[in-house]
Amino acid sequence: MEKLTSGQRAATRMILETSDRFTVVQGYAGVGKTTQFRAVMSAVNMLPESERPRVVGLGPTHRAVGEMRSAGVDAQTLASFLHDTQLLQRSGETPNFSNTLFLLDESSMVGNTDMARAYALIAAGGGRAVASGDTDQLQAIAPGQPFRLQQTRSAADVVIMKEIVRQTPELREAVYSLINRDVERALSGLESVKPSQVPRQEGAWAPEHSVTEFSHSQEAKLAEAQQKAMLKGEAFPDIPMTLYEAIVRDYTGRTPEAREQTLIVTHLNEDRRVLNSMIHDAREKAGELGKEQVMVPVLNTANIRDGELRRLSTGRITRMPLPRWIVCITGLPVSARMTG
Repeated sequence: MEKLTSGQRAATRMILETSDRFTVVQGYAGVGKTTQFRAVMSAVNMLPESERPRVVGLGPTHRAVGEMRSAGVDAQTLASFLHDTQLLQRSGETPNFSNTLFLLDESSMVGNTDMARAYALIAAGGGRAVASGDTDQLQAIAPGQPFRLQQTRSAADVVIMKEIVRQTPELREAVYSLINRDVERALSGLESVKPSQVPRQEGAWAPEHSVTEFSHSQEAKLAEAQQKAMLKGEAFPDIPMTLYEAIVRDYTGRTPEAREQTLIVTHLNEDRRVLNSMIHDAREKAGELGKEQVMVPVLNTANIRDGELRRLSTGRITRMPLPRWIVCITGLPVSARMTG
């Protein structure tokens, strides 16, 4: 416990000492939630086997499950837990969770329905649950924000972990400013880290500032200026003409070591697909990729809410009313119908 931050210690103590059925841990990005899980498992494993509770991790995604397993937590997806437990109930069995502690990670991604089902099943079995996550990160596709409401509208005990441990010292203060909703101060902090501090390949383009606005109007002005220069036979500076190009040249111009520490975050999946394609083409042109190419099909996730799946009028979806299942076939003409 000595090496933990104050927030990690408080969260670990609450999980281990409280008798409350449901508690909440709000942990911002980079505060070491995985380390805190390891501390919980370490303390639990020190107990005599007869007194040791079973710890089960539940995550809305396979990635969350993998992170919990890396911390030594026996984890499964929330969907599989709900399915398996409800099957037991339908067969007449009553699950016994009286000696089970559930760690529900990435709780901000869980909607009202799944959260209510999970809590009802855990309570019915006499178990305890800790909802852990970050309200400022990814939200649920399904309706509702139960994790946020538990912190503001319920009587559940809440521990907040704010001490950032996974961040470079130069950017740590900027992250704290974002947590405190002080965007202006955060941007000022980011500006203090100059693009010249990033290791780059010789002759690579670099932006003038760490925080740069690249608007559509700016792209239009650059295109117009380039066109005028071409008509006059004048040389035009070798600079990015679009936001996409600026991001790609900034990334590909970095050294391989710097790229490994670089993450491009986009707002839309379409932006992600375009940038991935452009970066691949740029690296191929630079001779960084092998000569042999392998074409791999990529399936794009269709984020459709449960209620919409039950409507025959939703998009290009055909509903097959099979027992306990809804099979959706996409890509069919809107006029197509299947009756049974």
